Amino acid sequence: MANEPYSLFFPLENSPGFIIYRTALQMKSSLQRTFTQRGYDITTEQWSILLSLWEKDGRTQQEIADKTCKDKANITRFIDDLERAGYVSRKPDHKDRRKHAVHLTSRGKELRKELMPIVRDLWKSINRGISPRELATTTKILTSIFKNLS
Repeated sequence: MANEPYSLFFPLENSPGFIIYRTALQMKSSLQRTFTQRGYDITTEQWSILLSLWEKDGRTQQEIADKTCKDKANITRFIDDLERAGYVSRKPDHKDRRKHAVHLTSRGKELRKELMPIVRDLWKSINRGISPRELATTTKILTSIFKNLS
């Protein structure tokens, strides 16, 4: 039985997909809890949008959806919330007026300086006992799995 390819998936807690899913949920929960404990009303979904904009300001909503692996309808709702909070603004694309570019406001740019140290500390605790080489290998493997599924 141990030599059967399906033995990798039973019991459930040995399934790589389940381990990845469970880990992703725990990481998301930890990040959300950390933001809340520090007094920031930012969701993990909003965080991913902000990260995308800190990397490249002025992305379209579709570019943000593609970058964050979220559907456009949800991205619109998350951006609405970020806009109400004063972190982003939408401006019509000068090439295509049907599109809107999402830009960070000064408040959105400042938020990066506040949140990044918090996330760095959380990342250090998440990776405690994991070498940089192990982390690089894990990242490489997960990226390969993702590409194989795409």
